[in-house]
Order: sequence, then C-alpha cells, then structure tokens
Amino acid sequence: MLWAYSFVSVEALSTISSMLLFFFLARTCDRRLDADRAQRWVKERRPRIDLLIPTYDEDAAILERTIIGAQAQDYDSYRVCVLDDGRREWLKDLCRRRGVGYLVRTDNAHAKAGNINHAIELLGRAAQPAEFIAVLDADFVAQPNFLSRAVSLFADPSVGCVQTPQHFFNTDPLQHGFRASAHWPDEQRFFFDVLLASKDAWGAAFCCGTSSICRREALEAIGGVPTESVTEDMLLSLKLKAAGWKTVYLNERLSMGLAPEGVSEYITQRSRWCIGFMQIARSDWGPFGRARLPLIDRISLLDAFLYWSLSFPFRLMCLAAPVVYGLTGAAVIFADADGVLTHYGPSICAAVATLAWITAGRVLPIVTDAAQLLVAVDAMKAAIFGFFRPAGQRFKVTAKGRSRNRVTVQWPIFLKVLLPLLVLTFSAIAYGTQYEFSPVYGDRSAPVWLFWAYYNMTVLVVTALTCIELPRAKFEGFRADEAVTLTIGSAVYRPRMLVLSDVGATLEGLPAIPPGAPCSVRLNSIEAPIPSRLLRTGKRTAEIVFEASPPIGEAIVRKLFSGPYQISPQQFRFGGVLAAIAGRIAS
Repeated sequence: MLWAYSFVSVEALSTISSMLLFFFLARTCDRRLDADRAQRWVKERRPRIDLLIPTYDEDAAILERTIIGAQAQDYDSYRVCVLDDGRREWLKDLCRRRGVGYLVRTDNAHAKAGNINHAIELLGRAAQPAEFIAVLDADFVAQPNFLSRAVSLFADPSVGCVQTPQHFFNTDPLQHGFRASAHWPDEQRFFFDVLLASKDAWGAAFCCGTSSICRREALEAIGGVPTESVTEDMLLSLKLKAAGWKTVYLNERLSMGLAPEGVSEYITQRSRWCIGFMQIARSDWGPFGRARLPLIDRISLLDAFLYWSLSFPFRLMCLAAPVVYGLTGAAVIFADADGVLTHYGPSICAAVATLAWITAGRVLPIVTDAAQLLVAVDAMKAAIFGFFRPAGQRFKVTAKGRSRNRVTVQWPIFLKVLLPLLVLTFSAIAYGTQYEFSPVYGDRSAPVWLFWAYYNMTVLVVTALTCIELPRAKFEGFRADEAVTLTIGSAVYRPRMLVLSDVGATLEGLPAIPPGAPCSVRLNSIEAPIPSRLLRTGKRTAEIVFEASPPIGEAIVRKLFSGPYQISPQQFRFGGVLAAIAGRIAS
C-alpha cells in the first residue's frame, strides 16, 4: 500500500507538471519580424555595446575561434573584452595579438557572475560607457549578425535583456553514441526551439547566459549579475522583472557553441542547473517567495520546480514498478490488457503524439527517457543539496574541448545504477513468466507489465550504451553539400564536400589515393587555396586536414559560422531512432 500510494502521489504531481507544460505550449512567440522592423532604429542609434567573453580554463583553439567570431560582427559600435579568470599569460598575448581587450581580477569570487560584474564595473568607468552588455561563453562563436539582430529588440525601452538560442556544432553524448545526429536532435533543441519561445509568449522568458545582451541601466538597477545562485542567468531575469524590466527571446540562430562532449560533463552541467534552480526556489525569488513577481512568472517557476524535483524520482519509480510487481506482486495499477487499450493507452498516445507534433519531433520516446535517466541520480542529489543546503554551492565549469580519441566507459553510473536495474528487470521478467509459484504467473495484467518492463529494458540498454563513449573523430563539423576543387600534385579533382569544420573536411568522389598525400583545396567564398593533407581514404569518402596560415584559418572560421551549415536536420523521425539503436546494438 505504501509503495502504491507513493507512486500515485508522485505520478499525480508529475501530471500537474505535464499540464503546466501543455499550458505554456499553447502559445508561442516569434520576434524575428520585430527585429526586422527595428533595424532602422539600430542604424540610426548605433548604441555602443561591450561584448564580453568570460573564460576560466578553455584552451587556445577554442578561445581564438570565439574571438574571431566576435571580431567579425557586421556592427561597428562595439568592443570585445576577454575576461580571464585563469590569469594565463598566453591568453593575454593572444588578446594583444588579436587586438581585443583583456581583463583579469585578483580572485575568482562568485565565479562567472563575479567575473562579469568585475568587467562591467571597470568598463563602466570609461568616458562613454557602453549602453549594452553582450555575453558569449568562451566556446560560443557568434555569427556576423549577432549584435545587430539581438540589439534591435531594445528599441522597446522596457526590454532589459534579449536572449538568443544556443545551437551547437558538435554532437551531444546520445547523438554521438548512436551516430544519430541525422535522426534525432540534440537534447536542448526542445527547450530553445519550442519551450522558451512559448514562455516568451506568456511574458515569462528568461536569460540563459551566453548569447544574450543586457541593458546596462537595467543591470545597474538590480546591482549587477546576481551571485546568490550558480544559475545566475535565470535569477537575473527574475530580478529584472521585479524591477520593471522584461526579458524577451529572439528565436534565431545567431551563435553556435560546444555541447557537453562526454557523459560526465553532461551530468555536471545538468546538476549545476538543478542546484542553481533549487537555490532560487529557496530564495525570495522562488514560486512562493516574497519578491514582487507576476503570477505568470510564479507559475513558470512552479513548472520548473516540479520538473527538477519530481521528474527524475518519477523516472526511477517507473523503472522500479514492473520489477517490484514481477518479483513480489505489489502493483501500482490494476488493469488488464483491454483496460489499458481502451483507457490508459489512448491517453498516453495522445500526449506523446501531441508533444511530437507541437515540437516537430524534438521530444521522442526512448531518447528523452534515456537523456533523463543519465542524470537522474545526480540530479536528485543536486535537488536535495540545492534546496536544503543552498549556501556554499560552487560553480562547476563544464569541461569542453578535451581529447577523446579512445573508448571511455562511465563505470560509476553503469555499475551502480544501470546494471542493477537491468539485472533486476530481466530477473523480474524471467521469474514472473517462467515459474508457476511466482505471485504474478498467469496474471491477466501480464501484457501490461511485460510491455512496461520491455520498454524499460530498451531505455536501460540505450542509456548503458551511451555510457560506453566511443572515440570522437579528429574533427566534428557541419553537414555540407557543395562542390570543391582538390589539387594533389598535378591532378585536379572536383569532389563534393559532405562535412566542413574549422580544421578539416570530408569529401566524396575521390579515387583511391594513399593517405598522407599533400594537397590543396579551394572552397567557395575563400579566395586562396587551402594547404591540406589527406588524412584518411575509404571506399566512398576521404578526410582532409587543413594546414592553413592564420589569415586563411580565420576565413575558414568566418565561412563556417556565418553560412547555412548545421549539425542537426530540421525534421526528426522515430523510425530513424529505432534504426540507430538497432545499429549500435548490432555493432
């Protein structure tokens, strides 16, 4: 009885969370037309902008790429400053060589938020301080129109912050583990492509840190970037709202960055978000706090609180339910196959189909469940620590750009969580179906709990395979489809380029050529030929690595991040998900 009532209580609260999600998804907002109309205001006003790049331990290749993108803006009234919390001499030299500002401080108090506040204070002492503050994470490369498009929404004098979406030029752990970036989206596409636009339609959009611009006057009105939470960006929007400023969302790809490349980094990032939100929930800015927040913002905060506090325990309870039933006979629902087919099944199918329709396939069964299961245990710990011990939680940086040239197994989550659940689920299926003395042998609800158990097994296998991290290629790039000219010695070829990155490309249509051969390639919009080397040849494709001079390297970066290239497709099909899973299991 205690097990059943605990389950149904958590399920009821999760149902409220789902209802709130559909409530917000009932509306959406597209401000791209507003940005178009405000371009005249931008050209007439030309407001000054400080573009800040906070950094801690990122390497030179990542930072130089970000600086190149920041310097290539089609906007003339701005300056770039790198905020180095790592106090690295080589970065100081890089900034001097690139002609951008370089700022350091004596300590690392309040991590990223403190770093930005220190820069805002120093830059504010200038004779003509910038009217707006833009922020790019150290791994995010801005498109040339980032500033001109995002700042246009400040034509509305009530806007205190403009957020733009985060897109990524590498695959996340699930996409990479199943070589499936062509079949399912990165895990954040639902949030940035759909949910945040819906929140904006209700007036509840919030800042997400990188790729955002804030009005200096609004920041000064709230005392700078908040430091009370490790998710300072969300708290920033709440404080702005209470001070009379609003946050708006421009759903247009204007920058691209690095997604967490490994499972441990993915878990670290999500755990930080969970801790940060729970710190907010405990404060005056929580759903039931004393801050002067509109009702819609409190509903939005309640929605987020239910997600971070309940979705992960409920995920584990759903994995445990068929195990408990198969081994002990203790049920959380009583229903035969007919009851499920006529009542419960249609409601579940309707919810899944509606969500898939609204999100254009950005929320898919199995994949979404596996993504949540990866972080479930750590997110539950983070929720407890963040809510009951909010003070003193440190900002943990998500490591990116590390070498990943060998198979890595995430043994802690595999051995402590996934393997026990796999063994228990298999044991429950075997015990409940093969032994007559089992308490559920021959039960009329067998089709119900068996389908549940087999689905859980699928999710567990997908999650387990994700924890066996495959090596990443020397470079990950954008999908492309354009003709190039490749010269090897005196021979000239016209292959098609399938993949382009800032360090190399994948070509199709070359004859068998021994790897290691020096070559040069001409790309559209880059005048000079790019010295290269043939890295690998296969039956259909070949890889080349660029050996370009710094000026040509800059041209490649500008071409890559200002063009139409992308990682993920525009449409996603569940059939492709099943095929990718089957392919990984077979391999």
